[in-house]
Order: sequence, then structure tokens, then C-alpha cells
Amino acid sequence: MKKAWALLLALALLIACGAALAEEEKVAMRIVTCEEQGFSTLCKPEYDYDFTPDGGVTIALGTEIGDPWVSVFKTDAPGADFDAEYYLANIYSQQIAGSADQVVNTGEVTEITLGGKTLTALMTLYVTDGESRYSICAYDLQPDYFVRYEARCAGEDIAIEDALKALAVAAGNFQPDANYYSH
Repeated sequence: MKKAWALLLALALLIACGAALAEEEKVAMRIVTCEEQGFSTLCKPEYDYDFTPDGGVTIALGTEIGDPWVSVFKTDAPGADFDAEYYLANIYSQQIAGSADQVVNTGEVTEITLGGKTLTALMTLYVTDGESRYSICAYDLQPDYFVRYEARCAGEDIAIEDALKALAVAAGNFQPDANYYSH
């Protein structure tokens, strides 16, 4: 139980730090445009991103396999029609368990503030190929759409911090208009 509380406290501190740093980093950002799903957001200029139909936009925070990444996936359906708590607790957590060698801590579905938005989220600590990894998945439920934000990274403090900063920037700057930042 102590380990779970420590994990939750660390998450809260990192999210708060990530949100504050996201505000500071708006000066030099790269525009991320997703015509396919009709949205745009921002990321650091050194990050690459690509689109896949079943994964949305994935922002790579490094070039090596296993480096942190963040994904943004928009669904054009009312947020009230999606049960994020159920999905995170039952489906997402099982997907992580199915691909991990061991789940160390599944965490609990909770509401977090990320990039100035209140999101329903789940953070999981797991082991794959002998390496500790974190996964955070969060949902922003809006009247006309909903967005899934996900980050995965190694279980090292710097990787977690980088992933949470990138996640906070992506969530805080999300716009449901692919051309928003072009105007």
C-alpha cells in the first residue's frame, strides 16, 4: 500500500511540474497537424510525429526503440457516450497486462489535471523485457468528441518527466481544428 501511495504522490508532483513547465515551453513549439482526425496541437520542435489510422498521432520523444512517446487520438462521438472509467479499468488495464511480463502497479482510475484540463486517467507501472515502464492513459470528454492521450516511457525519473511534459503540452494545446495554428 505504501508503494501505491508513493507512486500516486510522485505522479501528482510530476503532473504538476509538467503542467507548469508546459506553460513555460510554449515559446518554441512545433505545430502537430492531424487532418485525418481534424485536430492540431503542439510539441517540442525536436520531436517527430506520425499518424496511423488506429493510433492517431504519435509523438516520438526520441529515436531509439523504447524511448518515450505520446499519442493523441480524437474520436468524433459525444464524450458523454464513452465510459472512460470502465474502459481504463477493464479494457486498457488488460491490454497493458497482456503485453507486459509483469504488472507492478495498475493504479486506480482517477481525475487529473493535465495541461490545464481535468481528465479521467490511469497510470500503470509494469515490466517488459526486464525493464520497468510507465503508461498513462487519459481521456478528455467533450460534448461533440473525446480525446485519448497516452504516454509510455521507461521507469526512470527523467523519462517520466519528459513524457509527462510532452503529454501536458499536447493536452493543453489540443484544438479540434487541424488548421487552428495555421491561422
